[in-house]
Amino acid sequence: MLAGTVYLAGSALSLFLPDLSPVFAPAYGITIVVEVAFALCLLFMKGAVRKASG
Repeated sequence: MLAGTVYLAGSALSLFLPDLSPVFAPAYGITIVVEVAFALCLLFMKGAVRKASG
């Protein structure tokens, strides 16, 4: 949800206030961290489920 908000805000800034886009660019770091954390969670949860079931 947070990543989508950052993407939406960044897109809106690019369209309506392009001068502020470089100021907002570091916020994309949030999306990188969140998406990597989610991917790692899925990887480790898959392994945990596999160990528990069998």
